Amino acid sequence: MDAITRTRIFNEYEKIYVGILSNMYPAKNSTGFPERNLSVNFAKAYERISQSKGNAAYTWYEFQFGTENNLHVDAVIVNPAEQELLIIESKRYSNPTSKMKEVGEDIERIQSFLSEIEAENRNGIIRINATDYKKAYGVILADVWTETLLKGEICDSYLNGMLEPDSPKAFLNKYRDGLGIEFVPTGVNYFASNLSEIEDTKKYNLVSFMWELK
Repeated sequence: MDAITRTRIFNEYEKIYVGILSNMYPAKNSTGFPERNLSVNFAKAYERISQSKGNAAYTWYEFQFGTENNLHVDAVIVNPAEQELLIIESKRYSNPTSKMKEVGEDIERIQSFLSEIEAENRNGIIRINATDYKKAYGVILADVWTETLLKGEICDSYLNGMLEPDSPKAFLNKYRDGLGIEFVPTGVNYFASNLSEIEDTKKYNLVSFMWELK
């Protein structure tokens, strides 16, 4: 995926949120927004940009895997024309310390999912034919309300990642210990956007990163 397409997708993702939240406020009190909406709205954005290029993309939510079929990733997008596979997990930084650990688990889950799909292919099981997709990406979608110091720092770490992904101030580097992972993805692309133009969401931020799995 080239940088221009990636930027178009995340800009469309932000545009979808602005459209929704300009016309409704779907939460009550301070309960926040269910994380499934992150996956759904990102998939909409990806599919729209794909369609604008004359290509079709397909999304499935809660795609199952695991030896006992007891695991899932939040969403999988396949784009046959572009030969792209995206594996998505979504997270709300409602409790930053515990959620960062879950992000680390999500990174590992995404990698395990692709490994299992490839192993299935070798055994003649074709749920997704991994050889059809030259590029596979892991995507972690998240949102954060900058209402505490730590949440503000998390948002800043994504902004720093946009400017310099390898910086020690970028999210994956700054919070590596909290993520609890040995392997930190490389070639990471960050995205951060504040929905400040909407009165009720001045402290609401979409923060995400993606990286190449192959």
